[in-house]
Amino acid sequence: MLLRASRSLISIARSDFFSSAALMAAANALASIFALLYQVSMAKLLSPHEFGTLASLLAVFVILAVTAPAFQLAAAKFAATTRTNDQHDQLRAYWLHLLRRSFLLGIVATMALLALIPVLKWLLQIESIGLVVLLAISFLFAFAYPVNMGILQGMQRFKALAAAMIATPLLRFSLGSLLVVLGFGVHGAFLPYMVGFIVVFFAIFATLRHFPRAVVQHPKTGIDAYMGWTALTYAAFVALANVDVILVKHYLDPIGAGEYAALSVLGRIVLFAPVGVTFVLFAKSAGGDLSSKRRLGLLAGSLAYTFLATGAVVLAFQLVPDIAVNILVGDQYGAIIPFLVNYGIGMVGISATFLLMHYYLSISRTRVALPILAGVVVQIVLVVAYHDNVSQLAFVRLIAGVFTLVAVVAYGMFGDVFCFLKTSRIDHSSSRE
Repeated sequence: MLLRASRSLISIARSDFFSSAALMAAANALASIFALLYQVSMAKLLSPHEFGTLASLLAVFVILAVTAPAFQLAAAKFAATTRTNDQHDQLRAYWLHLLRRSFLLGIVATMALLALIPVLKWLLQIESIGLVVLLAISFLFAFAYPVNMGILQGMQRFKALAAAMIATPLLRFSLGSLLVVLGFGVHGAFLPYMVGFIVVFFAIFATLRHFPRAVVQHPKTGIDAYMGWTALTYAAFVALANVDVILVKHYLDPIGAGEYAALSVLGRIVLFAPVGVTFVLFAKSAGGDLSSKRRLGLLAGSLAYTFLATGAVVLAFQLVPDIAVNILVGDQYGAIIPFLVNYGIGMVGISATFLLMHYYLSISRTRVALPILAGVVVQIVLVVAYHDNVSQLAFVRLIAGVFTLVAVVAYGMFGDVFCFLKTSRIDHSSSRE
């Protein structure tokens, strides 16, 4: 198995898969840097009270938009299948169908938040109605923006996709910093979230207008069911990656909770290591132009890359933990050094789960949500049972990460045990449950 993965990795390194994956990895790295610069600049330019308000608004946005990636994956899946079958008229139908669904959801979310202005003001302790209105309006494009990103991904237009990935956080950082310096405070800091979605959405929209006018007005395949399962899968994964931090805030004292939060920040480095290769793997495996052998070869090579990249980070945690802690979170968190490796290994499992999750979704095996949900349950049960200190919780993360990865691999090998639940099938997929 190791030899096969090594050969696949070498083959990938010589193909356009590697160049595309390298491009997306670089774009993701730059996007992450600009996102970090946005956070750092806002922390320095705003007062602590204002920055706390901004952080609460962003947290609400992230939580409520948790299903937005489902629109991107659905768009990418159907764009890939129609691309490989030269059915551009159907692609336009899928695209418009998803845009209608996304805007409808965005309008519903906006209206609901506008109706809940008094509740949100009380919950977030915000005096300005304008901030809550900005939060609500931001959802108008929050679900449509990923649709256009997904079309680029499925069409394997990775250069345009990389540009869009970088442009969004760059716009937030530059415009947000400018508006805050000009004296617009939290309003100026949060406004770029809405502006970023709108500007990038229409920029991509302008590049996609060349699609032939749709002959098929209503897609025949189960696009809505696929998107529903994909949304469930993503929600389960987000819960898996974040529920421990929420529970720890409840169980530990403020110092312990802060130390665990710092540990989770370092763990994110492991989690996002395979993001670039995941984008490309999904787009290529979702199409119908690859043989099963070639598709599995790409998966094996991608997994080899993932374990190499994440393993390198964990090795750094083992060899130079003090440097990693001091540079990234500060020497005041030196107490977490003994727990870095256990936490990192757990995140390796979750990172590999992230890759496998996208692979199975690309071939329409949408019930991958079930083993991930099982991992969430296991993690919650273990945290409730073992939460006396950061050491116990780091080991819980290790167990939960490894368990979820094993469960997802078992799903891939023995998926028929889930046959009591029926999901939609994509006509062009060659996979079998």
